[in-house]
Amino acid sequence: FSLLRLPPETLEFAWSLQSLWLSYNHLETLPVCIEELTALKTLHLHHNRIDRLPPTLGLCLLQLTDLDISHNRMSKLPLEFANLKSLERFNIRDNPWEMIPEELVDISIHLLLKFLQNLKESVHGELDMRDFGLTTKGMMYVRR
Repeated sequence: FSLLRLPPETLEFAWSLQSLWLSYNHLETLPVCIEELTALKTLHLHHNRIDRLPPTLGLCLLQLTDLDISHNRMSKLPLEFANLKSLERFNIRDNPWEMIPEELVDISIHLLLKFLQNLKESVHGELDMRDFGLTTKGMMYVRR
């Protein structure tokens, strides 16, 4: 079966939860109570129908090291995601990104490069980095 929504009471006593996998469902939104999972290190939301994430995720889930939001319907990230400084793995491919979110530049060059790599694999045609004010100066290579 697939979840259409996540009832808030599901996570009521899960404050110490470190990993949450909600992949391969039909979720369109996340309940606000997810922000209470402050010990969360891994959050996988891939292969859903999510078109936006609550900005509070970037304010409350500061321990997050692994975030997978690939294969959804997102075109923009909340500005608050710039607070997710602990992220080591950030999969965002196969979303209808309209442009590189400026907030990614504030997170780290490492995550920006991951975004560009994912974008390159998702975009058909050419992508001119000068359109985003970026150059390859000081970069050796981007590993696939």
